[in-house]
Amino acid sequence: MLLKRLKATHFKTYLQLDIDLNVEPDRPIVLIGGENGGGKTTFFEAIYGALYGLSIPNAKVFRELVNAGIPTPDEAKIGLEVHFSGKVLNEEQQYVLSRTYMLNAEHKPVESVRLNMNGSIFQYGTATPLTQRAEQEAQVAKIIKANLPKELSRYFLFDAMEAGNLLKEDQLNRVIRENIENVMGFNKYLQLAKAAQSLFESHTAQRLAVEQEKKEYLGLVEQKKNWTKSFKAPAPVSRKPFNTRCPTVNCTKILKTG
Repeated sequence: MLLKRLKATHFKTYLQLDIDLNVEPDRPIVLIGGENGGGKTTFFEAIYGALYGLSIPNAKVFRELVNAGIPTPDEAKIGLEVHFSGKVLNEEQQYVLSRTYMLNAEHKPVESVRLNMNGSIFQYGTATPLTQRAEQEAQVAKIIKANLPKELSRYFLFDAMEAGNLLKEDQLNRVIRENIENVMGFNKYLQLAKAAQSLFESHTAQRLAVEQEKKEYLGLVEQKKNWTKSFKAPAPVSRKPFNTRCPTVNCTKILKTG
């Protein structure tokens, strides 16, 4: 990815910025210098905002980002535009990406995005229908990621004040590892591994619980068998046979009575 031009309108210290970043083959470096508060950090923030968008949750944040020279910030528009080139399948592509931010009638921040890739236009905004916006936004994000993934942008878009932090060995190693995991998708594998481990532990606990219940059940069955074997049936009660013949006197009396 090669940056070629940057435009910024009403953004922080920039009332109007239009800078050519094209370089010659034998002079491939662009140096940006200036006093404190001169806009060096804002320069990189403008590139970052143009590529990945600004986070403007409410009108208060929008007014803080608008250049202080604007008398009516609620009516202002923040514009960011970056021109760059990049190779896709060994073919160089030319891109112009622009983002515009403003407050609507309800004083809520709205965004408009337009990407021109060799004449192919991708465009969406806050008012774009959700299905269409999701499709266009995904295309723009895919193109930007192919040129400079957001996870790696901090290694290219930083000022001298942050360079010291990046050079700290422990932090640098950690950040490099995290970004490699993000860019290569390793973090997804790590998440899946953790989920698989959690699922395995859950199934193991369930299996052990079932085995314990089975063990207890077999123990009860064995106890029942032992009790059945040790149980002795009561001895049969001897009874005298019933005499159906009655004494002569009583029978005679019963017959007479009847």
